[in-house]
Amino acid sequence: MNLGLENFKGIKKGSLELGKFNVLLGSNNSAKTTILEAIYLMQNPSNFTMFGGYPLNVVGKLHNLYCYFGDNVALNLQWLFHNYIENEAQISLDDKIMTFIKDEVKIHICYYSPVMPGKKCKINDREFDGQEIAIFDINGNRLSQTDHSGLNFPIKGEPLFFSYALMPHFFNLIQRNWIELANKEITGKVAEEMSKLSPESYIDFTNEPFFGQQNTLFVYTGKEEDKSKRPGRRNGRICGNQTFI
Repeated sequence: MNLGLENFKGIKKGSLELGKFNVLLGSNNSAKTTILEAIYLMQNPSNFTMFGGYPLNVVGKLHNLYCYFGDNVALNLQWLFHNYIENEAQISLDDKIMTFIKDEVKIHICYYSPVMPGKKCKINDREFDGQEIAIFDINGNRLSQTDHSGLNFPIKGEPLFFSYALMPHFFNLIQRNWIELANKEITGKVAEEMSKLSPESYIDFTNEPFFGQQNTLFVYTGKEEDKSKRPGRRNGRICGNQTFI
């Protein structure tokens, strides 16, 4: 798979061959995060992500350019463009191309793949290959979208973008879906996988009040034979718990 970038963030123009499994090594400011963000943005731009915003909003959060992540996003999308001043930025994965066009206070997104030969995206007096699929304002609010059926985006579904800056939103996601996670016994399965990476034996998670109205996650510790029991005092022995921070 070939990733191509042009006028995207700090990259004027460049390309990179990617395999099925890739490790990016480099010093600070050497475009490692830029590469990950570019791949993440090659999904449907109107996907409403697990974080409560669109893909552009998620990447924007990592740039610390807005202070609230939610329904009223204050995000400046200038970071998309090389040195903040270019009017066009382009990401390609093999033969599929996503182009971001700045038009005063709007950002138009055009998408091209070989399944749409001859289609043109017209923005004022400029013309680009492909179809216009979404328009955002400069603050990251989606203004419109078109029918995306059959466009065959290279990144299917919603990829997982993990960053410490997104941890509060991962936590909120768990809180919102706690009943479903617990009833499907997913929490116990996660605890089991964590035990493989630690000298501790983890039994399960619980979601309980910590200070006042604020809930937090606790992980129960104990022995393998105690996993069927609710942690606490069992047979004269106390199963421990740890605060998950």
